[in-house]
Amino acid sequence: MDKNRQQLRDEMTGLLIRGGGIGLAIFAVAIAFIAIPTQIGKIWPTEFTQTGYRGTGMEVIRFQADAVALSEANALPEAIDEPIPPEPGEILAGELYENVQILGHLTDANFNRLMLAITEWSAPSRAAPTATARRGISPPTTITPRSSPAT
Repeated sequence: MDKNRQQLRDEMTGLLIRGGGIGLAIFAVAIAFIAIPTQIGKIWPTEFTQTGYRGTGMEVIRFQADAVALSEANALPEAIDEPIPPEPGEILAGELYENVQILGHLTDANFNRLMLAITEWSAPSRAAPTATARRGISPPTTITPRSSPAT
């Protein structure tokens, strides 16, 4: 009886040793998957921007590759024309056009230059062909109005 008990104890010890080795191997692999990327460095570099009061955790987290692409997409376009210096006695836009209150202090040439830049920025397809040609954009196609139904 003692021999069977000793044999059973030896078998259990062997199983624990073998099972412990497998468990230890799994544990080592798990630690490697966690520790190696943190020791090597950031795999996907990010940048943080604080958007709220300090300590509240209000942050915007972006990948640096996305931030570079976003800043390239939002780059300011080059200026169409330089501002034209006003000459004494020139007609101002407020005197020439109706309902021009905010930009009424500009000369007619500067007002038209600014309006063209705003139009090209907000709706490039509706900008004048000369303005789009300066930027290397093909001129917009002609849009014909719909015909009204016969009554």
